[in-house]
Amino acid sequence: MNFSPQEIYRKIQEARDAIQAHTSLKPQIGITLGSGLGTVAELIENPTILPYGSIPHFFQTGVQGHAGRLLIGTLQ
Repeated sequence: MNFSPQEIYRKIQEARDAIQAHTSLKPQIGITLGSGLGTVAELIENPTILPYGSIPHFFQTGVQGHAGRLLIGTLQ
């Protein structure tokens, strides 16, 4: 599937807007957790949890054992 740069930018904006509707936090970094690292997510303080399926243009994971969610919070 080929998308124009304008279409990609629009999709990113839609996903960003949907995420921002649920939190006032403005993350400075992101961490992608792979298999075996899900316990790190338990350390996130005051998390906002969004299933990927609720975010426009995000794919719902089909891998068993993966939570398929975005967590936004603080990690100290």
